[in-house]
Amino acid sequence: MGKSVTRKLITLNYKVIGTYRSPRQLDTPAERIDWQYLNLNNLESISSFITFAENQPVDVILNLIGSLSGLDNSADLKELQLYFGTYISNQTILLKELIRKCNPRLFINLSSRAVTYGSNDLYYSEAKSATHGLTKSLAKVHKNINFINLIPGLIKDSTMFLSMPEQVRRDHLRRAGGKLLELDEVAECLMNLVSKSVLSKPTNDGTCLDLVVGPQYA
Repeated sequence: MGKSVTRKLITLNYKVIGTYRSPRQLDTPAERIDWQYLNLNNLESISSFITFAENQPVDVILNLIGSLSGLDNSADLKELQLYFGTYISNQTILLKELIRKCNPRLFINLSSRAVTYGSNDLYYSEAKSATHGLTKSLAKVHKNINFINLIPGLIKDSTMFLSMPEQVRRDHLRRAGGKLLELDEVAECLMNLVSKSVLSKPTNDGTCLDLVVGPQYA
């Protein structure tokens, strides 16, 4: 998702600050994007990125963070602690402080259908639900900022979908009537929201807008 969104932002001549954890993620020419290292497992890395960001002009924050846990019901407690520490606790610190110190016009959280319908990866569903709820709560605190939870259906060319067993992928396609979203479609939706919101005044009045795009099914 990050790659598709970045390409569209650059095409529209936005100044883009992107984050990476591994050099392998840096497939966009450096002169077109300001890459900053961010390791969500490390509080020092989070603090350094926040310090950098608060000294930049930031109009929009897009949160695309999320990863399947790959853990089952018998997961070790240490594994659960690491996953939730990263995708709930540390992500909360990152987003809360970025918004407070950067004061953007718009914050968009890429949520998930797992928030509404659950997931076979229950820990992923829990983490996504936590960030979804955090976004709604932050909207009550920062009424001068527009907040949006974008809830896409499953994306058929995403890393997450392609990592699923073939039978699971076929089942999702069947339940979606063969109309699963593509990465570029979701990225285009994000760009439309960015373009409209940057030019408008905050209108949330403490309310986060939940927007659904693409097929939704139990």
